[in-house]
Amino acid sequence: MPADDPRHHRIALFALDEFVRRTGGGHYPRRNVSTFNDLAYDCACGRTHRFAVQTTQVLLELADDRLVLQCPDTAAMTCVEVTGRMPLRLVTAFGTLRKAVRRA
Repeated sequence: MPADDPRHHRIALFALDEFVRRTGGGHYPRRNVSTFNDLAYDCACGRTHRFAVQTTQVLLELADDRLVLQCPDTAAMTCVEVTGRMPLRLVTAFGTLRKAVRRA
């Protein structure tokens, strides 16, 4: 199976409404995310990406050291958990292939 095949990582994918329910209660990111630079994570799109402050959009910060990341290539969103202590790791919890629409 090719590495960019969405089935490659076997990430739990949810419909957008379920993804929003599971990530509810979060807030806009306030955390300094520069410590995550160059950490790899498995994206809901099926690829592995490297976190980069300049290109990785953090949509939400959640309890229990979790973040919601926007895929840099597609409309997918991924919930990752920050684990470990130097070295840190980004462990994928689940994702969705649909992009949420922000309301003003």
